[in-house]
Amino acid sequence: MAGSHRSMRNRRAGNNEGSIYQTTDGIWHARVIVGVAADGEPIRKHRQAKSEKEIKAKYRELIRERDKRIPAEGRKKMLVSDLIQDYVDNVMAHKPSTRDHYDEKNYIKNRIIPAFGAIPVQAFDVSHMDEAYRAWMSDEVRPITASTVRRIHAILSAAFTSALKRRRIEHNVTKLVTLPGDAASEETPFTEAEMRHLLATARDGGSFTRWAMALVMGLRQGECLGLRWSDLDLARGEVTIRHSLGRASITHTCGGTCGRRFAGDCPARWTHGCGESCGRSSAAQCRQRVGQESLVLGPTKSKRKHDTALPGEIHRALLAHKANQDVLRTIAGDDWWDLDFVFCDSLGRPIDPRRDYQDWQDLLATAGLPPKKLHAARHSAGTLMASIGIPMSTIKDAFGHSSIKVTERYVSTPREGLKSAMDQVDAVMFGTPANEGEPERTETETETAFELLAFNQVMGAPSREGDWSRCGGSPDVLRVGFA
Repeated sequence: MAGSHRSMRNRRAGNNEGSIYQTTDGIWHARVIVGVAADGEPIRKHRQAKSEKEIKAKYRELIRERDKRIPAEGRKKMLVSDLIQDYVDNVMAHKPSTRDHYDEKNYIKNRIIPAFGAIPVQAFDVSHMDEAYRAWMSDEVRPITASTVRRIHAILSAAFTSALKRRRIEHNVTKLVTLPGDAASEETPFTEAEMRHLLATARDGGSFTRWAMALVMGLRQGECLGLRWSDLDLARGEVTIRHSLGRASITHTCGGTCGRRFAGDCPARWTHGCGESCGRSSAAQCRQRVGQESLVLGPTKSKRKHDTALPGEIHRALLAHKANQDVLRTIAGDDWWDLDFVFCDSLGRPIDPRRDYQDWQDLLATAGLPPKKLHAARHSAGTLMASIGIPMSTIKDAFGHSSIKVTERYVSTPREGLKSAMDQVDAVMFGTPANEGEPERTETETETAFELLAFNQVMGAPSREGDWSRCGGSPDVLRVGFA
């Protein structure tokens, strides 16, 4: 195609709307996706003309062709509940039974279907979503947060996107919604001194390897707990992040007839996979047990593996950690679960994320630091890497992010960095050498300072910082009166 594109419109095209544009050679072009081929690839068609009027006519022909390809069920009066059920049956059914999957089902059952299920898809618009989201967040009994609204909307949007790909609808109206944002978090990353103190405390408590991989390498909780020895190349000092360990949703295998409140306590949860040849009375202790596991080893959050190197100290700690684990394996004997997890209990079983989170809070308390989310360790690692000059592209690869924009959200400028930056600006603009300290006052400034001090003493204002008792106030409210 000759020439570069010159857009005819200033607005962004909607879903499957296609485009009309003119190139620098004066030719008008129209492009529309009119359907989906058998292999799932979109069918794109292109038309061109010498005038804008002519290309608009050809564009409308392509739109009519596209609409004819939509199956009959896509044009009938389909309800939002039908569209959601199609998503559940054809998309969610193939997802692993993780905690997120469990939450999705609850959101669909308790939020999406009651609010939108009876609305015809063709009549469903932005106002329905805006009204529901406002009502949920302002509910006096059980209000939900902005982040929960975004999670619910993500499910709704995924269902509409699936229907769009299957040619059951023409447009995805969920893409037009402006979602509420969270108030800015006041939680800040750890300082370098706090990170060193935490690692020293962890070393004293025998958990240095686990928390060093979070605080220094920035691994997520699920990535650390899902790490296996087969993912490590200890000879080369490298690791491949392949999996993430998370909690799974459990349902009553008995159909709810056992009378137990929690599905995890259901007697029918486990069966012997060995034909009861293991000799253990409880099927839960069988090494070949069949049933619903409470923990699931799935893909990472980014759905792809990534390689990274091990810092020398962590490399050495892992070698020592493996030697200690071999001792535990010998002590456990036949009771050892040979699952290859790097971080496990005394019998080789994976660590529950809830227990791991409590261990993190206990570490903070022992170190005398206030409670923080475990994900703050990842933010601290990113901030540390950036502060010592590691390129953002390298941090992106180390964290396994798909985009530098995601990585930038994990990096904060420490207070020391801001002070250094302002010192450099001061040196450039005013010729003051960095770190010289507070500049000396001129003779006039000194005289003015003494006059102000004398005035404050007469009027009852404080003569030094922190001395506010004589004026009966506080630094926030300075009371000055005349007799």
